[in-house]
Amino acid sequence: MKRLVLFLALLVVASFAGCSNNDDDLTDTITTGTWRVSYLSDDGDEDTSLFHGYVFSFRPDGTVLVTRQGLPSALGTWNEYNNDNRFDLDFDQTGLLQKLDEDWVVASVNDDAILLNEFGRPLNQCEFTRIY
Repeated sequence: MKRLVLFLALLVVASFAGCSNNDDDLTDTITTGTWRVSYLSDDGDEDTSLFHGYVFSFRPDGTVLVTRQGLPSALGTWNEYNNDNRFDLDFDQTGLLQKLDEDWVVASVNDDAILLNEFGRPLNQCEFTRIY
């Protein structure tokens, strides 16, 4: 009986030790390297190809530099909302980048990809993949 209780206690401790804060994971991940849009669904249309050649550099100060073919294209801001699993992109211009100018829900984060669902519209998705 003591072994069962000890086993269950260790199991509980191990499960808590494996938990991580998604906000920290997102900040650490997105501010490392550069990123591209590897998938974008907007109102049921796949718009991924529109972002071919665009490179996103998310900076720790909350700005995002967008370049295309090595030339600066736009500067925007990004923000994550602690304890809410939300991610906001803001570009103060019209045009193509407005498709990304949304409040997003972070669906998953790993070292090489970040999957976002548009807040309130879960069928609209954006995936960023790390370039290097």
